[in-house]
Amino acid sequence: MNNLNVGYSKVNITPPLGIGVGGYYVPRFAKGFLDELQVMALMLESGATKILLLSVDSCGIAKDLVAKYA
Repeated sequence: MNNLNVGYSKVNITPPLGIGVGGYYVPRFAKGFLDELQVMALMLESGATKILLLSVDSCGIAKDLVAKYA
């Protein structure tokens, strides 16, 4: 019988004020925020099987960053 190991973590990834805000025709920069941005991770492991689920508060993740850690 295999044991089930579970791990969870949450990290604040809110960028600093003044960062460029995407999605607008003219340049806009962050003056404040309503909610902090977070990454949440859930890791499940049973025997040799491992599953990692990530939830990222972001409009997108650069392809080269994904490739670096995939």
